[in-house]
Amino acid sequence: MPAAAYPDSLVQGDAPPISPSIRQGADATLWVRRPGIRVQSTPALTRSQARVYSSLAIIWIGANVLFWSWWLEPERVGSIWMYILMSIALAYDATLLPSAYLFFLGRMRHPRPFVAPPGLRVALITLCVPSHESSDVIRAQLEAMVRVRYPHDSWVLDEGNDPTVRDLASELGVRYFTRAGIDRYNQSQPPFKARTKAGNVNAWLDAHGSNYEFFVQFDIDHHPEPEYLHRVLGYFHDQKVAWVQAPSVYGNLDNWVARGAAEQELVLQGPLQRGFFGHSETPFIIGSHCTYRMSAVREIGGFAPTRAEDHLDTMLLASRGYRGVFVPEIIARGLGPDTFETYVRQQFAWAVSMIQVLVGYTPRMLRRLGPGRALQFLFAETWYPLFGLSMLVLFLIPVAALVADEQPARVSLIQFVVASAPLQLTALGVWWWSRRWQTPSGLGLSWRGVVLHIARWPIVLWALINVLLRVRHPYMITPKNGRDALPGFGLSSQLIYLAAATISMGAVWLSLIRGGDPTRGYIVFAVSGAMYMLLVVMVNVIMDQASLRRYGLTWNRAIRLRLVPLTVAIGALAGVGYTTVMAAPLMLAAASWTETVSASGVTPGTGFEPAVLLAEPAPAPSSITEPMLVPGEVSVGAYDPSGALAALPLTIEQSYVPQSSPTALSSALVHAGTTRIPLVTLEPLPADGDGAPVLERVASGQA
Repeated sequence: MPAAAYPDSLVQGDAPPISPSIRQGADATLWVRRPGIRVQSTPALTRSQARVYSSLAIIWIGANVLFWSWWLEPERVGSIWMYILMSIALAYDATLLPSAYLFFLGRMRHPRPFVAPPGLRVALITLCVPSHESSDVIRAQLEAMVRVRYPHDSWVLDEGNDPTVRDLASELGVRYFTRAGIDRYNQSQPPFKARTKAGNVNAWLDAHGSNYEFFVQFDIDHHPEPEYLHRVLGYFHDQKVAWVQAPSVYGNLDNWVARGAAEQELVLQGPLQRGFFGHSETPFIIGSHCTYRMSAVREIGGFAPTRAEDHLDTMLLASRGYRGVFVPEIIARGLGPDTFETYVRQQFAWAVSMIQVLVGYTPRMLRRLGPGRALQFLFAETWYPLFGLSMLVLFLIPVAALVADEQPARVSLIQFVVASAPLQLTALGVWWWSRRWQTPSGLGLSWRGVVLHIARWPIVLWALINVLLRVRHPYMITPKNGRDALPGFGLSSQLIYLAAATISMGAVWLSLIRGGDPTRGYIVFAVSGAMYMLLVVMVNVIMDQASLRRYGLTWNRAIRLRLVPLTVAIGALAGVGYTTVMAAPLMLAAASWTETVSASGVTPGTGFEPAVLLAEPAPAPSSITEPMLVPGEVSVGAYDPSGALAALPLTIEQSYVPQSSPTALSSALVHAGTTRIPLVTLEPLPADGDGAPVLERVASGQA
C-alpha cells in the first residue's frame, strides 16, 4: 500500500519530494520495457586456460578412480558401521565438494557491460540499529552513499528512531525513515516482523517503494564506491534481470578474525559466484549489498522472512523466472567480524537460517527452479548440515576406534596417506590454479583462515542441532561499534573446542590404560584432532592478549584481566602435551606399520596382516595323539590340557620382527597384549660379514 494512504504522522518518513535530478528525464526509463534485450556473457577461461582446466579435470577423475577402487576393496572393511560412516564422510569432503568446485569453475562467465542510462529513479538504502552501531559507523556509511555519483536518493532506515541519526541524516542530505511506534510495521509475523532486517526493509518498501524503479540495499558497514550505480544499472536493460550482485569483501583485514573470514569467502565471492552466473544466471544475492528491480521484489512480497533473506530472495526470484547478474568488480567494501565471539554468532545465525530454508522452503520450491538451478541451490544449502556432519564423523571415528578397539578399515596409516595423496594433491592443485579468480585478489590462505575453518564445523553442527530440536533464537544482529571499546573475551565461545579435545584425549588414555592395539593409525588421528581443537583456543587466547596490548594495557594488566581463560588454556595445553608424550611410542609404531610381504619373500619391518577368519574351534571329545590334517586346508590347534584357552577366540596373528629393530619388537609385544594369540618369528642376525638376512637366504634356498 503506498505511503500516501497513511497520515504523515504515522509514516514518520521525513520524505521530501523525489529529487529533481531523478524526476528529470524519468521518461528515459522506457528502455526498460523494450523486449528482446538480454544480458550477454563471455567465458571466463581463455583457450589456454580451458585446456589446463580439461587436464585438471581428467587428472581429478583418475585420482578419484584410483583412490576409491582401492578404498572399496572388500578386504579394506573393518568395523562395518564405522567403515560405512567414514566412507560417506570421505566421499562428501574429499570428492563431492572438490568436484562441485571444479564443475562451477568450468562454468564461469563474465557479463558484457551495459551503459547505465540516465534518468532512472534509484534509491540507496541502509539499515541501522543505533543501540548496536556507533554514530561514527553510521556517519561513514551515509557519507559514502552521498558520494555515489549517479543521481539517486539516499535513505537511512533507523530501527530505533534515534534523534542523533535523524539529525545526522538531515545534515548530510539523507532521507530518514523509521517504523518505530507504527503498529502496522511492527508485527509478530512477516512481512513487517518487528526487530528484523526484512521487516524494516519491507516497511520502507510499503511506504516509499512505489517512488523508485530500482534500489540498492547496503549493510551499515558496507561502503559503496562512487561509481557503484554506473557499474550495475545498465544490466537492467534486460527485463528479466531482477538483481545485480557484486563481490562482498571486507576492508578491515588488519584484524585477524576479519581476515580469516575474508579468506573463507575467497572461493564464494570469486569462482563460485562466476560459476553460478555462468551455469544458471543465478548468482546468489549477498545481503551486505545488492541492487534490485523494485517491481520484482514487490512481486515476491518484499524481503523474505528469515535471517538468510538474501538466499531465500534469490530462490523466490528465480522461481518466478527472473535472472541475476554477477559483476566481478569490487565496488563496495565492508567490515568483517572483529572478534571471535562475533564470528561465532554470525556463523551460527547463517547456519541456522540456511538449514531452516533447506527444510522449510526448498522442498516445495524445487519444481519451479528447473534441474540446473535446483542442483545449485541444493549444493549450497546442504553444505551446512553435510559439512558439519562429515567433519563430526571424521573427528569421532578415531575416538570410536580406540574406545571399541576396532578397525574402521584394515589399512595402515602409511597406506592411507599414499593412496589418498593423488586425491588431496589434485584438489589442492585445482584450488591453487583458480587463485587468479578468487576475490579479493592478492589475499591468500593463511593460518587465520585455517584456524577459522577448524573452528567452523562445531558451530555449524550446533546450529543443526538447534534446528532439529526447534530451539528458537531472537534475530541476531552483528554489532558494529567501531574500535574504541575494549574487546571482551570469555570461555563460553571456547567450551565446545575444549570439550572436543577432552573427548579425544580421553579415548587416547583409555587405549593406553587398556593396552589396546594402537597400530592402526587412529591414535595419531585422535591426538591430532585434539591438537586442532586446542589450536583454536590457543590462537584466541594469544591474539586476545595481543589485542589488549594494542589498547595500551601492560602485560601484567592484560594477564590479570584474562587470568581465567589463560589458566584454562595453559592447563589444556599441558594435558594435551603430556598425553602426546605418553602416546608418542605408540604413534611412532602406528606410523611405521606397513605390510611385510614382498616379491623376495620377507621384508624387514613390522606388519600385522588382517586376521583370517577360521572355522569356530570346538574341543575334541578325547585326547588326540595323531594330528588330523585336511588336505588343501589350514588347520590350527592348541595344546590346552587345563582348558585355559576355552574362553578365548582361536585367532592367531603372526608378527615378523627383525632382531635388529627394538621399535618393531616393542610394537609387536604391545599388539600381542590384546587377547590375541601371538605367533612371533624372530629374525636372527646374520653372521659377521654376511649382509643378507637369514630368513631371506632360507626363503631363497641358500641356507
